[in-house]
Amino acid sequence: NTNAVVNTNAVVNTNAVVNTSPVVNASPVVNASPVEVPSFNIPQINLSEDESKSLENSLKEYAEQMNTLNLHLKGLNTIYEIQLKDISSQIHTIDCINQSLLNIKAMYEGSANDNDRFVKETEAMAGNLSSLNQIYARMLQAMMSGQAFGSMPQGNQQNNNETSN
Repeated sequence: NTNAVVNTNAVVNTNAVVNTSPVVNASPVVNASPVEVPSFNIPQINLSEDESKSLENSLKEYAEQMNTLNLHLKGLNTIYEIQLKDISSQIHTIDCINQSLLNIKAMYEGSANDNDRFVKETEAMAGNLSSLNQIYARMLQAMMSGQAFGSMPQGNQQNNNETSN
């Protein structure tokens, strides 16, 4: 039987190598920054050599697991930062799209008023064309009825008389 003393008042460094001496340092450290561990009064423990080696192996495994955990956390943090940047970029793009949609909405709202005016003007122009067509129809009708009776308008009779002389 060998005597070992476990000290829980110290700070554990996950990168530390466990010493095979009877005194074992068992306080954890995260990312090499010391974390204060509450102190406990633990009585001296008498460990056999096998128990001491088992404890040493357990502490080594714990340190390796903490290192692995730190690597995984670093990876997750990197992924999280990339996702935040992507999300920030997407939010900026969505803001630009929303601004463009607001501009299009304003254009359509403005064109709705112009559309009403365009419809009124088109209707007025159609009415004017209809009136003009009626006038031309009466003029053609008057000219055709004059030709049917063998009479020509005054201006045409003078031109015909001059050409026959």
